Formats: sequence, structure tokens, C-alpha cells
Amino acid sequence: MQRQVFLIICYSLLYHWCIQEGERTIDYNWKLLKAPRFYLEIPHLRDAKNGSNHRLPPPLIGQGSLKQKLDHFDSNDKRNWEQFYTHRKSPYQSPDGAVFLVISGEGGADNAWLTNQGLPYIQLADQINASIFMLEHRFYGSSHPTNDTSIESLKYLNAKQAVEDIDRFVQEINQQEKLTNPKWITFGGSYSGNLAAWSRAKHPQTIRAAVASSAPLQAKLNFKEFERQVEKIIGKKDAECVAVIRKLFQKMRQMSTTLEGRRELAKIFRLDNSLIRPTVSSNDIANFFLVISNYISFIVMHSGINVKNHRDSLTLDVMCRNLTYSPTLESIRSLIGMIMKSHGKPSNSIIDIGYNNFLDFVRDERWNTRRTQSRAWLYQNCHEFGHFRTSEEINGLFGGTLPLRCLYRF
Repeated sequence: MQRQVFLIICYSLLYHWCIQEGERTIDYNWKLLKAPRFYLEIPHLRDAKNGSNHRLPPPLIGQGSLKQKLDHFDSNDKRNWEQFYTHRKSPYQSPDGAVFLVISGEGGADNAWLTNQGLPYIQLADQINASIFMLEHRFYGSSHPTNDTSIESLKYLNAKQAVEDIDRFVQEINQQEKLTNPKWITFGGSYSGNLAAWSRAKHPQTIRAAVASSAPLQAKLNFKEFERQVEKIIGKKDAECVAVIRKLFQKMRQMSTTLEGRRELAKIFRLDNSLIRPTVSSNDIANFFLVISNYISFIVMHSGINVKNHRDSLTLDVMCRNLTYSPTLESIRSLIGMIMKSHGKPSNSIIDIGYNNFLDFVRDERWNTRRTQSRAWLYQNCHEFGHFRTSEEINGLFGGTLPLRCLYRF
């Protein structure tokens, strides 16, 4: 809910900035000088509003790629690579009007973010005749800067390089689309929200404004605040739901201490055999709790964002209604099945929680979308951000099941 309210406020402020002239000062002392009117009164647009039969041509949705430098900070390195992007071009884009740049974070660019009319920035773009571009992050999706994802290659994966990718992308699109004095506005959430803000701060001459939703700008090794925020958001929706989740995680914690309990957990959640092996380790148990808590957090983070199932079926309302109606471990597994189904997997798929299996999974240096994205994001967390989502308080939402010492071993 906080995220939704924050977005509504941001879009409201952004809309008023877009339609008014004069100087505006927004947070962090960013000054927007002499912002022009972006909404142009085009005759056939006016006629359409007044009931004319004129049909407005729809935005052009497509994709493309452009050459990027592998290393923006080494002038002697001439290596290039192709960065993928998608677009939603307005037929009425003004050369000096607003242009929206949606930054894709630790995942591939998805057309759902450009085709869903329920998204606020798409509605705003249509109101002010702004084109939208979505830029894929290096090393994610189809944007492969190197031949593999070895540690030697991954040294080119960092936020500083990504910010320079954004700046060069904007300059290249300005030339291609003949935009003479455009007002680029970056959009992002979570990590990509960081990039939206950082690109505005680093290149104010290129990026005129940024909307950074739920952006964890401060890097932290022990990101204990994450659990607290998830609990706070759920609690605002339904206090009973928080109590149920806390009780169920405490129950799972107790069950994980015995072989009989672990067998029951493996049966209920359809786990691989990691928890019932004679050689079960604390790493396997910690990884089990990490996986299960991530599913709960996934629903909280994406609830109501107007994309795919997050609009109606994978929401806080649905989660809390199911858990309070039937406060059982089976209900959590049912929610996990819904998430699996939304990602194209059978809802009863086996959950692999083996620690060594995960290490084998992310050690693969070949380009493979799912493995690569997991490997790349783990590298960025370890190399740049930390952001380990711990649960160390016994009375916390996830029952103290994720101590830093276990997560740090990754």
C-alpha cells in the first residue's frame, strides 16, 4: 500500500510539472528550469475530444538494440555490445516534449510494462503525447555484453556502468528520433529505482526528472529493515494475517529441528530431498526458509501493480484472505503454487531448496536466462549492495529463520 500511495503522489506531482510553465523545485534540490507545456493542442486531438469521428493512430510498439561500450571508463577499450530495448512511440511525440524511460532492473525487458493501459505512467504518457522506452540492463534478458558470465566478465556488471549505458542510450535515441530538446524522465522500482535516481543525479543535463519507487538507495549488508517493512505493509492490510504468518514460521522453525518434522515439511511443500538427507546442513535449512519467505515477500512487493496476475489474483487481499481463512502450511504452499503457475510452471512443481544445488545452479557461466539472471544478481548483491534480507528476531515475521551468517555464506 505504501508503494502504491508513493507512486500516486509521484505521478500526480509529475503530471502537474508536465503541464505548467516556469521554474519548479522538487526534492533533493533538483531544479527543473522553464519546463514547457508538453501537452500540445493538436487539431485532430481536440476534435476527437469533442466527439469527432477522427481515429487517433495508436502508439507504435516495437523493439530494437544499440551499440554500447563494454567499459565506459576506459577510453582504450574499444569493445562494444548490443543492448536490447523496447519502445512505445507516440505518433505525436514533440521534439522538445517529455519522453519516458522505464529502466529494467535485474530481469529482462517485458512488453507487459508497455502494453498495459492500467499503468499510471502509460496513462500519463498518452495524456501528454510522450513516447516510452524500456531499456534492458546489461547482463540481463537478451543484453549479453560478453561471451560468458565468468567473474572476469562480470566485472563489467555494476551500477556505474549501467548509469552510463542509460546516458548513452538517451543521447542515441535523441539522434535517431530527432529529439532536439527532450525532457527525459526515468522510471524504476527497487534496484531500477536506484538507477532512475542515480542517472538523474549523475546526468542532469540528460535526465530532467526521475520517479524512483521503493528504491533502497543505501547499500546495507544486513538488510533487516526489509522483513520489518513487509510485516508493516501486511499489518496495515490485516493484522490477523501477520499473526498467522508469524505463527506458521515459528511452527516451521520447530519442525525443522527434527527429522520427522523435516519430512513433514518436505511432504507439505513438495520439496526435493535436501531436508530429509542424513547430511542435511544448516545451509539447507536456511535456504528452505529463504525460499519460502521470498514467496511471501514476492506477493507483498508486487501486489496491485496492474501487471499480469498481480492485479487481482496475486495480491495482499488474496494472500491474507487465504491464510486467515485456513491458517495452515498447506495454504502457504497453495499460494506458492499460484506464483509458480503465473510463471508458466505447474502449480505442484517440486521446490529445490538444496544449498549445494543452488551453488551448482549459479556456478554455470554459460548464457542461460534463468541461471544467468540469478548468477548476475547474486554477483551484484555480493559485489555492490549487500541487501541480504535477514530475519534474526525470534518475534519477527519470519521467526528469526534467516541469520546473516547463513546468508553471508552465499
